[in-house]
Amino acid sequence: MNGSTGLTSVGSIARVARILWIAFMISMVIHGVVPRFIPLEGEPMAGLDLVFWSAAGLLALGALGYRRWAFSDDALRRAVGMTPGSAPPTDAASRERRQLTLAQLALRHQIVILAILDGISVIGLVDAILTQDPSAAFAFAGVALALALTSYPRVTEVVERSKAWG
Repeated sequence: MNGSTGLTSVGSIARVARILWIAFMISMVIHGVVPRFIPLEGEPMAGLDLVFWSAAGLLALGALGYRRWAFSDDALRRAVGMTPGSAPPTDAASRERRQLTLAQLALRHQIVILAILDGISVIGLVDAILTQDPSAAFAFAGVALALALTSYPRVTEVVERSKAWG
């Protein structure tokens, strides 16, 4: 049994990645819907939309940039100790260990990306509460969900790509 996560196969790691993906998407929907049920009292704070949309835009760019970097072949090869001139592992145990390491790494990257995207929907929730405009949360949650849909877990894809490395 692997000591770091308790997940011992690429298939189980891929299942966990899909479950987390669904859970984060449900969280984003909840963040978009909750302001409809919160009694809003007091004075709305004006002029915050630009600040919140700017923060959400930076988070979106950060998530997309991180995804591009994290799932690049170079970054994945470095993560498992493969340098451009190094020979690939020849025994089955080493290849399997490398694939399991890559699957766990892909899961961690997926969690980071989804957490950043969930942050966009949280910003929308805060914006809706402070500006007393519940519809703002829908827009932020929609952006977060759209980006999350493009971030479907890539665990098995990463492992399959690594097989071509040797």
